[in-house]
Amino acid sequence: METSPDMTLLQPRGMSTAETLERIQDSFSPGLWAPYTIMLGSKQGTIFESPEYWDAAQSFQEELVDELLVGQNTSTLASVMLVKLDSVPTVTVPYSMARFANNPLCKLSVCSYFQEGLAATMNPAGTAVTATLVADQAPTSTASEKFVYNLRALVDKYNSQYDDVIEIIENGVSCETYDSNRAVMSSFVITLGIILAICIVVVGFLYQSVLIPLRSVVTIYITLVFSFGFTIGVFQFGWFNGLNCATLSSVVSQGLSWVVVPICFAVVLGLSLDYEIFLLGRITESRKLGYGDKASIEIGVWKTGSVISMAGVIMAVAFLGLVLTSSPMLNQAGFLLVVAVLLDTFVVRPFMTPALMAILGRWNWWPHKTASVLYDDTDDNSSTASSEV
Repeated sequence: METSPDMTLLQPRGMSTAETLERIQDSFSPGLWAPYTIMLGSKQGTIFESPEYWDAAQSFQEELVDELLVGQNTSTLASVMLVKLDSVPTVTVPYSMARFANNPLCKLSVCSYFQEGLAATMNPAGTAVTATLVADQAPTSTASEKFVYNLRALVDKYNSQYDDVIEIIENGVSCETYDSNRAVMSSFVITLGIILAICIVVVGFLYQSVLIPLRSVVTIYITLVFSFGFTIGVFQFGWFNGLNCATLSSVVSQGLSWVVVPICFAVVLGLSLDYEIFLLGRITESRKLGYGDKASIEIGVWKTGSVISMAGVIMAVAFLGLVLTSSPMLNQAGFLLVVAVLLDTFVVRPFMTPALMAILGRWNWWPHKTASVLYDDTDDNSSTASSEV
């Protein structure tokens, strides 16, 4: 599964802001609307007190241009130390020239330009300056994730190599989205394990059984895997692109939004467990009344199957509203939830859950002691008695 950090998935199609952003990206550098800001801090006093700091900061920017911006025709990097504009050769400012240009007594135009740029980018203490970076990648896009990864690798390299000289910090919308995406997805597996463990304990305590909660996890897992898998096929691999339907197209998203994954997981898990408890409650009730394992399962499906399916239809209709919106992220969430509730209520609960419980038989209730069987599964009277339940 490939999650997309693209925040433009939140923007409804056809809105003026989305169209304006698209025109900016087509006419200028795609990263113009959300540039990176790089702080170059000195650990040896002000920026003019240490030639080592100036050389390290300038070397960092030169390597950034040579390694990360190579092949990018519209990228720019601007600071008081280095300027790289589109296809124009990179211009650097040596330390000695910078000290000369910063002299208040210098009346040359180049000195005025340098001092204006310095005033706009240097902190009041004079210990740090900022550089503005505009990359070719659209901010928060999948391509920007790789760029942020490489940028931070370069930053870490210089912070480690010049630990007592310079401190480099990068920031920007793409960096913030990258951190949010990584934080959520890295903790998602842990969260998944904790939630499933809680469900196992609660269901196991409720039914005093070991295998019922484990079997419940298996069926819920089936719903999650197939619903997420089908959604990935549509929005990542473009299974429905031939329909020319914007709401079901992978052209815009090219992957599931990272916001969709944790939210939909929680909703699907809750609904699946709710339908599971509803069905199990009826099966357990019949078993306590003295029906055999098979008869109890049949009665439970018979009594609750239509109700669960109708509940699934109602939820699917409600979630369908998200599919019909103009927001790509809501389209993804709505489609996933519609598939999940229909799959769970029409396939998993009425077929897979009863089938697994029938295979397990009396082991469903272990180690809890169940009531004596008054109506055997093969007893003709069981069908008559079940009609009275």
